[in-house]
Amino acid sequence: MADLEKKTIVTYRYFIRVMAELILDLFLYYTSSYPLLLIIGAFKRIKRRIKYLWFPKGPGRPPVPENIVDLILDMKRSNLLWGALRVSQELKLMGISLHKKTISNILKENGFSTPPMKHQPPTWEALLAEGKEIWAMDFCNIIDLKLFQIYIIGIINIHSREIVWQAITIHPDREWIF
Repeated sequence: MADLEKKTIVTYRYFIRVMAELILDLFLYYTSSYPLLLIIGAFKRIKRRIKYLWFPKGPGRPPVPENIVDLILDMKRSNLLWGALRVSQELKLMGISLHKKTISNILKENGFSTPPMKHQPPTWEALLAEGKEIWAMDFCNIIDLKLFQIYIIGIINIHSREIVWQAITIHPDREWIF
């Protein structure tokens, strides 16, 4: 009985606080330059808080069964270079669907670290060194003073920043692009 009275008092205090915020929002409604947005936000907040108060969240997803955790750990012990993604794919072949983040958390809880990457992503220096003969193309349109729409296509060399080719027209067609 005491627990119900305590919950009722907490609920009553929470309700008073929510109503005080509503009064503050109403005050801001009459003094703000954007009153409609303020009142919509206030009602959304009150709805969310009342929903949280009277309809608490459930317990969430059930934990992963122990036999599946043991299977994940066995797979990792027998294949040390496998990561969470590979374990997830192998489990999916067996008909067990688990997200790679869940498997990663299970592996971290049991002392396994992620394997090193086979290939590191390229650095900017390496990417720019390979891009000496890479071209970039842009196709855009503008409106001139006579309100005609002008189409522009341009191709530049990334490394030297030279304009390789450009064309301007009012009526684009296949021959104009090629």
